[in-house]
Amino acid sequence: MGVLMIRCPNTTQEISTGSEIDAESFATLPDKLVVSQCPCPLCGFEHFRLKCDARFIEEQSRKDAV
Repeated sequence: MGVLMIRCPNTTQEISTGSEIDAESFATLPDKLVVSQCPCPLCGFEHFRLKCDARFIEEQSRKDAV
């Protein structure tokens, strides 16, 4: 399992959506899927992010980054 990451357009920092997903499922998500539409914890603004704004991170990659 991995996690879905998104980038805040105001701070350019990447944050986790908290959504766990596997690579195959991420690949089959529709391009127009709205990944997040809640206030951003980094800047406080509400962003509408599409799949193209998201990135899939493998579980092992997350552990290595810690």
